[in-house]
Amino acid sequence: MKNKTKPNSADNKHLIKLLNKKPIRFEENEFGVKTLAVIDEKKIKGEKSLCSRLSPVKQVGNASNLLQITFSHLFRMMYLFKELKNGQTILDIGCGESETREFLYRNFLHTNYVGVEIAEGALVEAQKKKSKGSFLYVKSDINGGLHFKSKSFDFIIFLEVIEHIEENRAKELMLEIKRVLKPGGKVYISTPDDEFASDLHKGTHVRQYTNDEMISIIKKSGFKLIETQGTGIRSKDLKKVISESHSELYEKLKGFFSTKILNAIFSYLYPEKSHAKAWLIQKPLLKKKRRKK
Repeated sequence: MKNKTKPNSADNKHLIKLLNKKPIRFEENEFGVKTLAVIDEKKIKGEKSLCSRLSPVKQVGNASNLLQITFSHLFRMMYLFKELKNGQTILDIGCGESETREFLYRNFLHTNYVGVEIAEGALVEAQKKKSKGSFLYVKSDINGGLHFKSKSFDFIIFLEVIEHIEENRAKELMLEIKRVLKPGGKVYISTPDDEFASDLHKGTHVRQYTNDEMISIIKKSGFKLIETQGTGIRSKDLKKVISESHSELYEKLKGFFSTKILNAIFSYLYPEKSHAKAWLIQKPLLKKKRRKK
């Protein structure tokens, strides 16, 4: 029988040092490595995941809606692949079952990954994911802030979570994100708008945001808006802007995909008219102090 050897991906002592609050307890994996830090355990015991990505089949109820969300999620992952770099320290807020870390593994990205999630069941599944870098999961309620030292992360992923939080808390959380992000670091954030979300997630969102409201929160939090990406567009809006060549392609694809799925695909080409969006934002670099002569 071969002896088990500790994988390099479990070497996460440097990630544990990023925590600025002593966890109530740590959980170890089969190699004796601390892979889960539990914070405020009594307060959050039994809470459900904030992340709608966790159980899309249960959330949306039918195959068409599921495929629509799958395409939108795929485009977001493709965008992350373009932005992320080997060796970066990444924070995934509302990580669910950590589909993002599995995506990084499948695309050969070696990163230092930290996932924050409130649902214990999701974290059990998340820790099973393969990784090409070090990782740490933190069970914590993000309404209480982010329990990390300032300027800890190169990149923060914040997908489909802000709509599950009270507005005042969401604004506070954006400032917390800025605090734990390194100067020049980036955040990839997404949320469905109010009209799109009402059918798929009725009763699960605390506060739904329009594009203008999100941009306002982003700028008031002190971030620079780098790029806007479409993740969903309405048929009436698409008809107003679609080019002739794209229109021909759209008609050909109608024999294979539903309108909802096609709208998710084509929203990527027309982000300015999309009703559901994702934003790439950046924390400004520190200004150099001028030396007095």
